[in-house]
Amino acid sequence: MKKNLALILLLILGCSEEETTDREYPRVLTKGVTNISADGTTFNAEITYSSVEILDHGFVWSSLNYDPTLDNADVISLGSLTAAGAFQATADRCMKTGAEYKMRPYAVSSGYVVYGVAVEFTSMGSKNKVQISGFQPTTGNYGEEVVIQGDFFSAIKTQNKVYFGDYKAEVIAASQNEITVRIPAFDPPNTSVDIRVEVEGSSAVSDEKFNF
Repeated sequence: MKKNLALILLLILGCSEEETTDREYPRVLTKGVTNISADGTTFNAEITYSSVEILDHGFVWSSLNYDPTLDNADVISLGSLTAAGAFQATADRCMKTGAEYKMRPYAVSSGYVVYGVAVEFTSMGSKNKVQISGFQPTTGNYGEEVVIQGDFFSAIKTQNKVYFGDYKAEVIAASQNEITVRIPAFDPPNTSVDIRVEVEGSSAVSDEKFNF
């Protein structure tokens, strides 16, 4: 009887252990990069399995971080998915000719963010260049914040270099469409200057002057 009881317990524990290894998140496979050109690079991946709803999926890439994530890299978000399968996207911004980048795909489910293995590639550039559409406020003093609007900025703060005339500003926050900076000290004061944004070899100058 004791032997039978031990066998039953072993079977129950074995079943429980098997159930706990059932993943409640997607499995993401990196399938590399293709079509590297001066216009950009195509990223490829596949969600090989998912027993849960995929809330978002896409790619992250960076020249600064060996394991890029949604918090420290540029992102291409492809939205939700209803089933597993292959997916791809072309990165056509925030890449400098000749620079080394790391890319990996990601998938987001409720409570989980899963990444594929990071792969490295050498960029030949990207076709979409930095654009400045405006900034607010247009007048300010040293240490105050200015929000610059535009497109093709980097989500990585340190990849964006912002200048008020010849004076470099501190970048506080950044996304693809907006950069928040702190106004640098001017010498001499009481002057009007252009705002310039540089991202990975691409640059843009504001049409409007900033008044210090």
